[in-house]
Amino acid sequence: MILTKRDIRLMKFLDYFRYASCTRLCELFFEEKLRVTQRRLKKLYDEELIIREKNFVSGEYVYRLAKLAIDYLRGSGVEAFSVIKKIPWGLWEHEDYILNIVVKMKNYNRNFSFISERSLRRYSKIKNEFVPDLEVVLDNNFSLAIEVEKERKTRKRILQKLQNLHRSNEFQTVLYIVWSYGQIPKNILNSYKNIYEPSFNLMIVSKHIFENNLEEVMRAIMEAPSGDKEKKVLEIKEFEQLEIT
Repeated sequence: MILTKRDIRLMKFLDYFRYASCTRLCELFFEEKLRVTQRRLKKLYDEELIIREKNFVSGEYVYRLAKLAIDYLRGSGVEAFSVIKKIPWGLWEHEDYILNIVVKMKNYNRNFSFISERSLRRYSKIKNEFVPDLEVVLDNNFSLAIEVEKERKTRKRILQKLQNLHRSNEFQTVLYIVWSYGQIPKNILNSYKNIYEPSFNLMIVSKHIFENNLEEVMRAIMEAPSGDKEKKVLEIKEFEQLEIT
């Protein structure tokens, strides 16, 4: 089988992000042409380059790299990761939403680049357990850390993560996407306020706001002050109005 440039990009992506559904791969690599996506993934699967497992909730296949593909990447000079032995379905909704963020932000600006949690664990100076879910490098090397919070975490745990992000001095803004407003954003805000002269701006938005008002969210992030003495909380009020407070 002759691998295309798109095949190799897809394989690198799966190495980078561990696994992805047919839907996400279709959105990212096949211009949302589902039949074309399914045929090509079937070909890569038949050639034992990728492994597929069925998601019994959605009914679609989720793909990860096989050892043959990892060996191919390593032979091409890519510092590929190890084989993922199985997909942790308990984390699937969270992991799939990270890829949804990649899709939406790539559609917003194709010049953005993305650093996965897996890569951050390998290369960042932040302790592994405190790396963000995703880093997005925007225009002019502006680094945005993204955290997705669906379930409640203790204030201590949140504070530890924010302190590690602060000490790393790697990000201009940290964006938290929460499933709903309530105790989670309160814990995040209170933890942020406990950091003396934080090295990053903070924004907290609901999943609804992120998905429906991405342009406004990105504008607030990019236009926020960057001086160390001027770090602010960039906050969404309710579900309609965007404000910098």
